Amino acid sequence: MKEKGGVPMGRIIGITAESGKDVSLDTILGMGTMGYAGPRGFGMGSLTEEGLKTFTSNLVATQAFARMSKEEIAALGGSVCIGYNSTNGVAMPIEIRTTLPYNSPILVAIDASQETSDEVIKWMQYGKVLIQSVRLAMQQVKGHFALVAMSHDGELIAARSSGLMPLSVGMISGENWVSAMYVSSSSAVLDGGATFVRSVLPGEIITLSCYGYKSEYTPCPDNTGCPFEAMFLQGPNNKFGGRWVQAIRESVGKAVGKNVAKLHPDINPEEWVLLAIPDGGNMFAEGASQELNAEFLRSTIVKNRYPVNSGVGHLTVDGRIITSKYTLAGAVPLTAPDYDPDFDVSLDGSVPSLEGMVGSLNGLIKGKKVILIDDSLFTGDSFRRGAEMLREAGAIEVHAATPTITEHRCPHGKDAHRIGVVPKSYAGRIDQIAVDLGLDSFTTLSLDELTDAIGTSQKILCTDCLCF
Repeated sequence: MKEKGGVPMGRIIGITAESGKDVSLDTILGMGTMGYAGPRGFGMGSLTEEGLKTFTSNLVATQAFARMSKEEIAALGGSVCIGYNSTNGVAMPIEIRTTLPYNSPILVAIDASQETSDEVIKWMQYGKVLIQSVRLAMQQVKGHFALVAMSHDGELIAARSSGLMPLSVGMISGENWVSAMYVSSSSAVLDGGATFVRSVLPGEIITLSCYGYKSEYTPCPDNTGCPFEAMFLQGPNNKFGGRWVQAIRESVGKAVGKNVAKLHPDINPEEWVLLAIPDGGNMFAEGASQELNAEFLRSTIVKNRYPVNSGVGHLTVDGRIITSKYTLAGAVPLTAPDYDPDFDVSLDGSVPSLEGMVGSLNGLIKGKKVILIDDSLFTGDSFRRGAEMLREAGAIEVHAATPTITEHRCPHGKDAHRIGVVPKSYAGRIDQIAVDLGLDSFTTLSLDELTDAIGTSQKILCTDCLCF
């Protein structure tokens, strides 16, 4: 099932508690602990004594609430809350009005592409009550989505249309109260002090209200899962297909290492080192290092972190402009508490030499054959820039490896790349990647190798965005 729209997704959370306990801080904590790439803002909705309230910000949750007073946070308090972490700046949760004569307000947060989110909202408006609105969306919308929604009378619903969008159930209890939570990342359940219960099943609708708990199902046409949940989007303390994400990434890294060894069977640990393109490549490099018995120089390449709204267009060392999104550790001071992790500097027409700027790292890289590891090849810029920096630091060869090649943006809204960034197509010309990116060699995994390393079947993995 493919969609036309591919605008990136968000992550969602919904929490409700008995006895009127305020769960707003639990919601904030859950949003803050959901680890995924590219946050561009968040939103929160709650049922207060004055009715439904919403709050949105273009900052990430932890930054926004650090700037709010206790009174402002208290005003969002309620026994039912939902939250939304956005990768594309779209403001959620949003309010929907049910059809007349009820005209009741509903707040909903949706994990889906923009096109699918619009369809969900359209169909939910035709329902008379919340459960009917969710059923209509589940029955009529063809795209992949997960949602949490709440009504003015305290009803909370979680639903998942297919296997692509994850949604977990957690429970947390205290003296005289019990709280239930639905969240995109199971690690947010655990980090919030709750107990992981199970996943919301594809096609399932779960309702929690004053009448208790109810689960029902709609036909689910697609039970496939997204490999990037395991490879990139979820934190290492989540599970995917019953396996810990950290274990999956190390296993995939070992598979990458095996392919590198096929290209270079004579690897000498004294001559070769592994480096990761941060931050996604670290665990894969760990696995590849174990397979190749070569040293992994962790944190040698780091992302430049630029202050938000500081007016600083670049960082300099000794008057020289650092024009890359990445640099070698020690080349620039990283001292900004607020930063935009995707701020990139426009090139000045030339790439300045890093000679003399890498200090003690020269002794680690100079004269070495370097293997660069990243979680996926998207535009190729990370490998290209990394190779340039490493050669200037004295590397005699630069090779690269990655588990996957992204052929195009995810049509289901699963990727977290900046809007407008388009991957370079290498379909039918993977053997040209090394030449195009200025590398001495390049290798990736086949579909069979990838699924074997993840530990699942090709039948339940969506590969719509990948190139093999």
